[in-house]
Amino acid sequence: MLLKPTRETPPFLVFQHWHGATYPFVVSCRNLARDGQQFISPVVFVDGHAANHDFTKTIHANPDFCSEPAKDWVWYIPKQ
Repeated sequence: MLLKPTRETPPFLVFQHWHGATYPFVVSCRNLARDGQQFISPVVFVDGHAANHDFTKTIHANPDFCSEPAKDWVWYIPKQ
């Protein structure tokens, strides 16, 4: 889930495990390489279908740009 930053948001990028996770649930970019959990989430798409997706490889490959379009999902269409 992409969240809009607030005053309470940490000043660095963090990822949060939700579905099927064990403690620790929040992982910073600094600790991402040592994190052994998967980032799995059910997603409902605008066309009405739903699916469980494993975002682990995408997040680990490029944590700063993990919301970019991929083979199985597009989260937004950039303004031209």
